[in-house]
Amino acid sequence: WYQLPMEEKIVHASINLLKIVNNSKQCTELQSNLELAVGMNVDCSPVFMKVSTHLPELIIHPAGNYLVAKCFDYHPALVDQATELICADVRSYAVHKHASYLMEAILTHPK
Repeated sequence: WYQLPMEEKIVHASINLLKIVNNSKQCTELQSNLELAVGMNVDCSPVFMKVSTHLPELIIHPAGNYLVAKCFDYHPALVDQATELICADVRSYAVHKHASYLMEAILTHPK
């Protein structure tokens, strides 16, 4: 796995995003890989599109909400999308322990 080119890691992550998010170690590794890939000018849009597609469930996911917050730095359109979702049902998101972390990330993001 560690020998794979970053491009292949990103493609793998986009295909297996929900499996990766359910493993906290793999999710943390994906966040690190995204940071490295962006620095290497690797196209990460497949991951960002998959995050966008699964945003409602990732917002309330124990590890997924951290991944979403990390993606904010590299794909600012997710900030707007997450804001719209949360505003549509602010009461339930505000009391959800994982979504409240993402609400804080939205409010403090330097967009």
